[in-house]
Amino acid sequence: MKPECNDKNIEKFKVTTKDCRTNKIDRIITQIPLSQWSDVEKLVDFICPQNSKKFLNRKTCYERYVTSFTIVLETLVRHPNVQKQAIKMLKYLRTPTVKRQFEEYYEEVVRKAKLNDNITTLQDQERTISQLHVELENQEIINELESRINSGEPSTSAPLPSAPERAQPAKVSLENTKDNILNCAVEIHDL
Repeated sequence: MKPECNDKNIEKFKVTTKDCRTNKIDRIITQIPLSQWSDVEKLVDFICPQNSKKFLNRKTCYERYVTSFTIVLETLVRHPNVQKQAIKMLKYLRTPTVKRQFEEYYEEVVRKAKLNDNITTLQDQERTISQLHVELENQEIINELESRINSGEPSTSAPLPSAPERAQPAKVSLENTKDNILNCAVEIHDL
């Protein structure tokens, strides 16, 4: 049995998972020390997952806390100081301005999480597009080289750059044309 919560150790008190299991208290309450119960932003931060797809609506989250504090008040009779704090929290949370603050901050957290998800998705899409662009360029180079090799005609246009040269464009002299074509042909053969 846990020692009684007195005025000296009340700030460090946390509801245990055993208390939650026994009394059917929402487990979210186990993560929050009693000293942070009155911090609306902390309450929201504890209940909000990092992934915006898992968010509940703000009223459901608010009600989870109200229900949890009600059960704490009704069941943790061996901790009268915690019960007093639960009474204060229920009055505090039910204050219209605090409820509105909870819901507004919750919506802000949800918006930020969704924005971060969208940014991540856009970055992934940009990376994919960039990779596809490089693959398309490579395929165009391969097709051009194959057509030159198959036609057997000497190249009259500027040779296609090799992979390192494509990364950093540079002028290719006509003297290096045969070497570049040979190198590209070897690259094609290795594919």
